Amino acid sequence: MISTGSEVGVTVQTAAELENQGKSVRVVSIPCVEVFKQQDKSYQDKVLPSGISKAVIETAQGDLWYKWIGTDGLTIDMHTFGASAPGEVVAAHFGFSKDAIVKRIKTHFRM
Repeated sequence: MISTGSEVGVTVQTAAELENQGKSVRVVSIPCVEVFKQQDKSYQDKVLPSGISKAVIETAQGDLWYKWIGTDGLTIDMHTFGASAPGEVVAAHFGFSKDAIVKRIKTHFRM
């Protein structure tokens, strides 16, 4: 699972839940996509190896990630803005809770 900033916490919680269910997962934090894009391909491949399923948890648009996650990857991202409420409430509303992410990952990757 890949996340970039404020989503890292829920991504780590999601990974722990999936590991508790016997799944093998890894969390990659990429705080600056622009810097990651500047790295050589061998480095990018070490961080995000081909041949493994990838999911991006991103509260911005996740379209730019398909370069690294492929067409079989999963993006859990947002395409709407303007909601106003406490952060946890908005996150849950848009599916950025541990339970919602676990469900989406298990469904997408047929786990």
